[in-house]
Order: sequence, then C-alpha cells, then structure tokens
Amino acid sequence: SIHITSGTYEESVDVIVPVEIIGENKETTVIDAQRRDYAMKLLADNSRVQGLTFTNANTGLHVLSDNTTVEDCIAAGNIGRRGEDGYWTFDGNHYTATSATPGGIGAGIRIDGNNNEVLENIILNTVGGQGGQGQGRRKKRP
Repeated sequence: SIHITSGTYEESVDVIVPVEIIGENKETTVIDAQRRDYAMKLLADNSRVQGLTFTNANTGLHVLSDNTTVEDCIAAGNIGRRGEDGYWTFDGNHYTATSATPGGIGAGIRIDGNNNEVLENIILNTVGGQGGQGQGRRKKRP
C-alpha cells in the first residue's frame, strides 16, 4: 500500500502497477492536475484508490483498469473537454456504484474498465464540456 499524507500535489499521476493508494484525508489530500487531461489515470488491474481529491483536470480520475475500487474520494473543479459525458461515465461492464453525491456535470470520475466498484464518492463544481451528454451513466456503444 501507498499512504499519501495530507497536502496538495501538483501533478498528473499514471498508476501502472497494481497498488492500493490511500490518502490521509479526502478533503486535505489533493492531486491538482494543473489543467492537464487527468489528475490520476489507473492503468493497472486489481488496484484501489481511497481518500483523495482530484481537481483541476479535464477528467479528475480516469480508470482504464479492471477489478478496481474507487472509494471515499472527491472529484472537484474539473472541466470536461468538448463532448465529455456526464459526471460519471462508465464504458466498461459489470460495475457497482453506490452513494455518489453529484454536484455538477463533467468527467469527475470516468470508468472505462470492467468489474469495478465506485463507492461513497463526491463530485463537486465539475463542468461538462460542450456537447456532453449531461449527468448520469453511459454504456459504451457497440
């Protein structure tokens, strides 16, 4: 496991190996993408992210992996690109989403993998890109 102490980290993170990443406090452990495409991109299957805030990106957290859990995180202040879908987008299959607190549209958390869990997250002050499909969930078109 990787434990991240409270603070603001100005970067865009690629996770390429299976890992559990746990922030000290979701309100004070912040990954600020500085207007990059994403604050964190999960590419490794069987990973877990918990207790972080993702901000100032086109997509706060982009999950491209399978069997991943995103729990108790905040996606705030993200501005989707032109055509970006709702506050969540799910392009994979067999996901579980519970107790999301939406507060805007745009790609706060985007899930493109399969068999993922998205639990107890908050989406705040997030704006969708021009032409986006609005708030909600979307399945990948065949």
